[in-house]
Amino acid sequence: MICCRRCQEPVTPVMPEGQGMEIDETVTLFGWAAQLVVARRTELMLHGDADVNTAEDMERVERFTRVALWCIEPNPLLRPTIHQVVQILETNDGVKVQALPDPPDCYMES
Repeated sequence: MICCRRCQEPVTPVMPEGQGMEIDETVTLFGWAAQLVVARRTELMLHGDADVNTAEDMERVERFTRVALWCIEPNPLLRPTIHQVVQILETNDGVKVQALPDPPDCYMES
């Protein structure tokens, strides 16, 4: 995931008021992303980004985020192959977000 931060650098998520998701702790970047993916609130990653506003854009953001988190799975045997990654990222119709695995639990605690 590209955001000009190191993946282990602590971040304090800033949530828009009234969004219903309370995160009052400092987490790692991928810990925060994993929490948003599991809660199905990936739109909060792009708060204020006017270029991403359709359901199709949000599905793509969630799909790309899930793939990124899948690629950093601590157990190498559970990571996708590069062929799987390319296929998922290039497809527009075949892969549904729900078919992709949830992020590993270890990131939920970070």
